[in-house]
Amino acid sequence: MASNMESKTERIALAILLIAVFGMLVLALKDFFSFTADKINAVSSQKNVRSSMQFNFMDDELAKDERVKSANMGALGSQHIHADFKIFINGNPINFADDKHYMKSSVIHLDDQQNKEDASGLIHMHATGVPFWYFLKSVGADLGKECITLENQQKFCNSANKKFRFFVNGKEYSDIGVYVFRDMDKILISYGDETEEELLKQINSVTDYAKNH
Repeated sequence: MASNMESKTERIALAILLIAVFGMLVLALKDFFSFTADKINAVSSQKNVRSSMQFNFMDDELAKDERVKSANMGALGSQHIHADFKIFINGNPINFADDKHYMKSSVIHLDDQQNKEDASGLIHMHATGVPFWYFLKSVGADLGKECITLENQQKFCNSANKKFRFFVNGKEYSDIGVYVFRDMDKILISYGDETEEELLKQINSVTDYAKNH
């Protein structure tokens, strides 16, 4: 009788042990498949980002510029901010709304994939510390302290009659090329012989798209 009870107790204990082991196995498998799914999703997301941003499309060439050495640029993805900008040459605004200007750099670029209407005047910055000259060079222009060279190789320099004026949020800057914009900045580059009133109109014409991103 005692032997039968001991045998029954052992069977119950074994059953409880098996149930506990099975439960632990189920939890382990659940965690494993959850981790695997998360990893797959993360890899897929990274692939989508690399594809949509044309990863490093021009940055290898831009990195050869000597000015990069003095720039304190962060890693891709270290931030994502936006700014509006406009460039006037002799009173005429430059239109950057063109496929050849979109997504030219991984870290700072124009992008028509979200809103085509703001692609000409909205800059996306995906890293910290990217100077404005880096953006301009990515779209075919180049800016120094005295001159700007456009994509068609036209060069405009300060002279006795005409000069550059640089403004950020209405405040004048002496060298916009090294400026690193902040989120929702409004940037104006103007070359010519404009009066203060005309310059104010240009400043006010800078769009305000960044606040929607």
